[in-house]
Amino acid sequence: MFWFTLFSCSSPDGPSAQTQAAVDDDAVEEIDEEVDDPPSLGALTSPSQPGLFGARFTGPHVFEPVRTGSVNIQLDLAEGAQARVSVWDAAQEIAVIDDNVDESGMVSWDGRDDQGAWVPPGAYTLRADVQLDAFDVVIEHELIPVSIGVTAGVYGGEAVPLIWHRDGGAGMYYAPPAEMPAFSLILSDEPYAASRSGVPPLWDGLETAPPPGVAYTWPTAHPWNDGDETALTARFAVDAGDAEVEIVATIDGWQRQGDGQAASDGEATFIRRDPLGDGPGIIEETLVLRYMVDGEEIASQQIPNRMYVLLDAPTFDEEGLPYGPWVAAIDPALRAIEGVPPVQRDVLDALVAHIYNDLDLQYDTRSGASAYVMYSSWPSGNFWENARFDFTAFLDRENGDIINCTDASMILSSYANMLGADLSYQILNPSFRLNQIKAIGGADFSNCPFGPSSCGFSYHAITTMSGAGEWIYDATLALDGDDDPSTYPGEELLVQHISAEEYRQRLVLSGDPYYHSTSKGTLQ
Repeated sequence: MFWFTLFSCSSPDGPSAQTQAAVDDDAVEEIDEEVDDPPSLGALTSPSQPGLFGARFTGPHVFEPVRTGSVNIQLDLAEGAQARVSVWDAAQEIAVIDDNVDESGMVSWDGRDDQGAWVPPGAYTLRADVQLDAFDVVIEHELIPVSIGVTAGVYGGEAVPLIWHRDGGAGMYYAPPAEMPAFSLILSDEPYAASRSGVPPLWDGLETAPPPGVAYTWPTAHPWNDGDETALTARFAVDAGDAEVEIVATIDGWQRQGDGQAASDGEATFIRRDPLGDGPGIIEETLVLRYMVDGEEIASQQIPNRMYVLLDAPTFDEEGLPYGPWVAAIDPALRAIEGVPPVQRDVLDALVAHIYNDLDLQYDTRSGASAYVMYSSWPSGNFWENARFDFTAFLDRENGDIINCTDASMILSSYANMLGADLSYQILNPSFRLNQIKAIGGADFSNCPFGPSSCGFSYHAITTMSGAGEWIYDATLALDGDDDPSTYPGEELLVQHISAEEYRQRLVLSGDPYYHSTSKGTLQ
């Protein structure tokens, strides 16, 4: 909970309960002469006690006119009584609510004066001039219209900076600074400015970030188990004039950090204590920010929210741009693997199936050439360990849908490392002949994917868990999973967490290739 406490400098000088309701001794004697059983006047101006024949106001004192509309107040009257209800600012009447309220007694005020203008936030007096037979009495009720609203929010905890990879063109990456607000509003000085400003809409662009000077709410990324750290620090604007008001801010499903007292700068941090779902995926929800006074809600505000829930922090060897979660990549990938347990093996298995089955990619059966990856002997001199993946071109399919094993291994490892599953590519060579395989995008098994005269690979790129090279993942092809992988037909076996020894036995018909040159390559 977040307490906003605004202290009053002075009390309003409006119609006083004592001066309006004072009854001198002569008046009491005169009433005694005219009425056999005189009424008990009681505390005529107390909103919690009855006045003349039970006349009193009941209802809230604080309301937010812009967000919630009019405040409704019940005026209880005795049978036959009538009342004129008005709103006063100090000694001045500013609005007439009803000239003739009958015993049904429901009145409302929208926070405007008789000219239709919003009154400034502060303390006002709702006044009822009640008449019953020969008796006149004034009943008063304090009303405080306020203006309150969230003006900015910053997500903290282990938030992972997202990357938009085409911020002005290919290779022009953008990641927001760590302390950049997730949303921010510009408020004017007019009354109820905080109330009138809604939180900006959620930015849906996957390739480019929001343009400068345009207000949007940013999506965020977090590790799935960031429940104790996922935080939203919100800044608020509160205006209650000179009235003393305690407003408590809460967010459904989140807890207020700290002791609940107001920060001097009007900030509060809310913590989402539970893990972000059951594993990797996307949380799309509307956070409900509620403003409470004395346990009653006076207003609420909605904050659009999209969280990309990763397995863990990204696992690239390189730091800085562009090594992190690209929105255009992780958005469809997380939607495809949603529901997978938060275990590296399961995430990698799901990514293999997604790439092999869902991306409409086909193996290059003409030459086995790479479309999006280039090896280089620079800078280390080791040709195989310097693969450069043009991920930007791949996402746009600039070179088409036909790929080879080098492409598939870098596609898989890049997605995995963006989501926090540690994966590297490896090279399997020298040349070897093939058992039955079903290449990505292919319709059937074959041990000669390049035709009858080409039944082997000069090399093959696969992926493996970094530091655990005994397990192989491969989105390029499916193996023959039956008892005799050398003969047709085959039984489709996706390469998901298969031991290095079994993988080589099922893939290689003849030859003696070995695994080497483990690397993550580079992105562009």
